Amino acid sequence: MYNTLVMNKPFYKIQSCITLEAYKIILSFEDGVTGEIDLSEKIGRGVFQALENIENFRQVRISSDGRSLQWLNEIDLCADSLYLEIRNTTA
Repeated sequence: MYNTLVMNKPFYKIQSCITLEAYKIILSFEDGVTGEIDLSEKIGRGVFQALENIENFRQVRISSDGRSLQWLNEIDLCADSLYLEIRNTTA
């Protein structure tokens, strides 16, 4: 399911990710939650400018501890925020 931090706040681990067209990603988490994230609004802004090239975007990987998505140039997104975004869009 999920692991627990000191104050019994859950943290989530990404199990798999699949890139789609138009800067979207399908994520699955260890607890079975699955959903689609649309990152198009972030692309081209600040550190995400490097991901405008779709080939750079497709080079996403899951961190070794499952706690983030990572790209080139140390760009990353926290698993917890991605999880909450998926839960909010499917609720």
